[in-house]
Amino acid sequence: MAADEADLALVMAYGHILRDAFINTPRLGTVNLHASILPSLRGASPIQSAIVSGARESGISLMRIVRELDAGPVADVERVSIDSLDTALDLEQKLSSACVPLVARNLAALADGTLEFIAQDASTATFCRRMVKDDGVLDFSRPARELAARVNGLFPWPGCRIELGGQIIKLGLAEAVTGQSEPGIITLSEAGQVEVGTGAGRLRLLRLQRPGGKMLATTDFLRGFPVQAGAKVPSQPMPQLIKP
Repeated sequence: MAADEADLALVMAYGHILRDAFINTPRLGTVNLHASILPSLRGASPIQSAIVSGARESGISLMRIVRELDAGPVADVERVSIDSLDTALDLEQKLSSACVPLVARNLAALADGTLEFIAQDASTATFCRRMVKDDGVLDFSRPARELAARVNGLFPWPGCRIELGGQIIKLGLAEAVTGQSEPGIITLSEAGQVEVGTGAGRLRLLRLQRPGGKMLATTDFLRGFPVQAGAKVPSQPMPQLIKP
């Protein structure tokens, strides 16, 4: 469709990098589906950051594009729950499905110009940056709940990883459990689960992947990669992902 024929542009993009000529060309405006409940988590990684922050809810926001990062007024939000073992991939699929009813119930009003957009409260905005590979490190002095959220929120990209037996092991799923041991020290539960001591509780590793291998449930992983109780997993400072 030629630009002068367009009535509406629905884009998945950042308004601050779009030219005014593009934003203002469609007769009905340019709108965006942003994967957070705005004004929370404006920016490049709202799906991962929602889980990492421990949020129990996320959503898709239907917003107008403006020349400021995800700052446009919002018309409607479709909310989804975040379960304790949801990864970023799981939440992405939930949010993808949530786009359908959100667009369906607003498209007619958008087309006839009656859809109301409400300005965001910028004073409560938070921002998340683009993820990089170096974000996938863990500091075992932190609480297990925080570490599990980071493991799950950063899967599949960039993926959290630890050093075991001189090899870098990628983590695909984790949960916080009760019990206490020295931070970074591995214990093996009676059920054969690998748990790592943290600053509060233990981090139970549910899925692991060795270099060149597949992501496996812990019991399957241990058949080909023995893990010794009492071994210590090195910690690294975790870069901050979300800013006010």
